[in-house]
Amino acid sequence: MPPVSRLVFNKYDTDKTGTLDRKEFKELCYSSGHFLSDRELDSAIAVIDRSGDGKISYDEFVSWWSSNSRWGRVELSTEQMATLERCSKYFMYFDKDRSGSLDRNEFSKLHADIKKHFPQKLGTLDSAIAKLDSNGDGIIQFGEYLDWLQIEGVMNLKN
Repeated sequence: MPPVSRLVFNKYDTDKTGTLDRKEFKELCYSSGHFLSDRELDSAIAVIDRSGDGKISYDEFVSWWSSNSRWGRVELSTEQMATLERCSKYFMYFDKDRSGSLDRNEFSKLHADIKKHFPQKLGTLDSAIAKLDSNGDGIIQFGEYLDWLQIEGVMNLKN
């Protein structure tokens, strides 16, 4: 028998694409007693979607689903949502090719700029990339960037 996470994921992957889109994830949350406004849904997907493609893969879902604070990660306070929006716009500013991720050149510019504001918190470019690039593909995904900001104490999205 498949794990519960697979059963839940498959139940809400109604179009059988192997990912949860906005509508499917919103339905999963609502059915679980967590109605999300469109703004909250955008924030939740930004936090869970590690690849930055706007959809939640099974691996991304499992990571979120197996977390003890999974619902706390999608229900953000007004202040946390505003912080997430600022961080998103900041990331987008440096994502010149609008790929949803940053290559080393794009990230080096973001790193240099953010270091001006938080010099005591951030290490070198290479150490930041080593921390950020969790899948080792040489590209910084939006989810990796959010994790890095939280680890470095620049942003707090935890309830």
